[in-house]
Amino acid sequence: MIDVNDEAINIKKRLIEIENIQKELQNEQEFLKNKIHLYFDGEQFETSKAEAFIVNYYWQNCYGTEIGIDPIRINYTKNSLEKTIKKYVTNYNRALDIGCGYGLFTEFMASMFKESIGLDLSEFRVGENNKNNKLENVKYLSENFVTCDKSKLGKFDFIFASDINMYSSEKDYEQIFNSYLDLLDEGGVLLMRESVYKEDESKEHKSYRYVAYYKSINFYKSGIYKNFYKDSFRDSSIHISELIRKYFSIFPNKKEEVENNIELLDDIVENNISKDVTTSYYYIYKKD
Repeated sequence: MIDVNDEAINIKKRLIEIENIQKELQNEQEFLKNKIHLYFDGEQFETSKAEAFIVNYYWQNCYGTEIGIDPIRINYTKNSLEKTIKKYVTNYNRALDIGCGYGLFTEFMASMFKESIGLDLSEFRVGENNKNNKLENVKYLSENFVTCDKSKLGKFDFIFASDINMYSSEKDYEQIFNSYLDLLDEGGVLLMRESVYKEDESKEHKSYRYVAYYKSINFYKSGIYKNFYKDSFRDSSIHISELIRKYFSIFPNKKEEVENNIELLDDIVENNISKDVTTSYYYIYKKD
């Protein structure tokens, strides 16, 4: 019979080594997290370069791990796109989907426009989109919209921009909005979806994982936006995870009703989700 004692002893010694390494790494991780928060939370530090790095890293690596696909949210967004396009757009030549992710809305817009372009930070996600794309009037580009050469993109009749300001420094907001306008053809329509906070309050979330800036609900109706602003409405689908945990677990039949009629979601959110929490809004602008 084989004597496994020496091997078992060595295994135990290695396990002890690994446990000690894990403790050291955990202590270092907590120290570094606290250090980043010290820099981000203090008024005396200028951290825009570090924030931009964290945002870029997050979006390069989040697809397939943190960013999933919920059918209700996808269908709600498609419904919002369709209603906005049909109400405000007059020409149906080219559409641009900024922050396209999996390209589901780029493909959806391709059913309404002659050409649809999807733009995203994630090289991996754009590569997968192009590899799986079967539509001749769809193309995906891996670009940072804030810094890319926009003159190569051409003009568009419709632009859908999702949470671009939320992950950008406020000093870039005017440049970003002017870039949207420059890319719009005459009479073109911009639909911005941004995560926002209470009526007259803003907040920032800065951590080692991601950085986000939540402006007030009314922010995108004033200032540089007011001359082009047409309308806005709440994005009820952003609360779908909370509804699944609470409301739909108590009333499972309501979830099926929403799946069959996505517009029912607005009333459910209005009556069951506080307006004091972080939410999301669609903002419509037109270049006359």
